[in-house]
Amino acid sequence: MGLTMTRTQLTDPHFASAVLGMVCEERAKSLSKREWLHRLKGLGLYVAENRVFTLRSDETVCELPPYLCE
Repeated sequence: MGLTMTRTQLTDPHFASAVLGMVCEERAKSLSKREWLHRLKGLGLYVAENRVFTLRSDETVCELPPYLCE
C-alpha cells in the first residue's frame, strides 16, 4: 500500500515532517541501506539527491537529514 498524496499535502510542512518521521522509522527497522530503500519503494517513495520523492508523481516530499544521506 503506497502513499497517496495531494499537491496540498506535498507543500504542508507538517505532512513533510510526518513522512520524514516514517522514513527514519523505516531506516531504523532496516538492516542495510538497500533494504531501507526497498521498504521505501513499498510505501511509494524513493530517495535521490538527498531528498525523498514520490514514485507516482516524482515530486519532492522532503529533504533528508545528513545522517541518512550516507
